[in-house]
Formats: sequence, structure tokens, C-alpha cells
Amino acid sequence: MKETLLTQGTKDKVLLIGIGNDGRSDDGLGWAFAEEVESRYPDIEVVYRYQLQIEDAELITHYNRVFFVDSTLDHIRDGYKLEKLTPDYSVSYTSHAITPEVILGLASHIYDRIPQAYVIAITGIDWELKQELSKQGSQHLSSALKGVLLLLNDVGIGV
Repeated sequence: MKETLLTQGTKDKVLLIGIGNDGRSDDGLGWAFAEEVESRYPDIEVVYRYQLQIEDAELITHYNRVFFVDSTLDHIRDGYKLEKLTPDYSVSYTSHAITPEVILGLASHIYDRIPQAYVIAITGIDWELKQELSKQGSQHLSSALKGVLLLLNDVGIGV
């Protein structure tokens, strides 16, 4: 039986990748989430990316679980969602918009290793050039932190 987010304990090596740009208002939601996790969970490795790169496929192979955190234009009822990812093996002629699923596919294809991976998508509202989150973006960030960190605590990740 494969382990899921809800069945494994503290021996996991966990990576959280915050994706975004804190100079573009709510595009910084992934980084803001990552900063909170980094300050609360010293056992969780945290990295920051403007966008995912092909090299991230190698990085994730060193971890049992990986969380990709990014803002989204999608209106999500609770302001955020946590979803398990599956690898995408499609071929692209650009590396500008690599998705977490493609990073998983590359990790599988090149390194024969796929960690359990999840995306935390947080609804953003404002994308202007400024270094502060919108009021709604901040509320969505709070909801995501409350929900996801509670889940992490419940399953013993990073504690």
C-alpha cells in the first residue's frame, strides 16, 4: 500500500518549493507561505523559485515528499487547495512554463525516482508591481497556512 500524506510520520525528508515573485503583489503568495513554513519547521527544507527549472527534477529526487506552493488566478472557494500531483511526461519545446507535474515526470524519466508531491495553490487577486500582498491575498494565505500547517502537524511532518 502506498503511503499518503495522511499515513506517514516524521522520518520523511520534506521539501517545500515556494514559487513566485514578491515584487508583484499576490504573485508572492508562494514565497510568503514558504517563509512561514521556514520559520516554524526547521526540519522542512525550503527553497524559493521565480519559476520552476529543469534542474528542479534532480533536486526533488532527494526528498520523500515535495510541496510546490504557488499563487493562482483561479478562484478557489476556500482561497487555497492542496492536491496530490501525478507526473506529466509530455514534451515541450520551451522551459519557460514548466509545471510541477512536468518536474515529476522528468524526475521519473531521468532519475527513476518520484517523491510524493503536492501542490498548494493560493488564489491571488492583485499582480501589480508592489511588495505587499492584497487584502484578499493575505486572507487566502492565512487560510492556506491554517489548513495546511494543521494537516502537517496532525501527520507529524516537520515536527
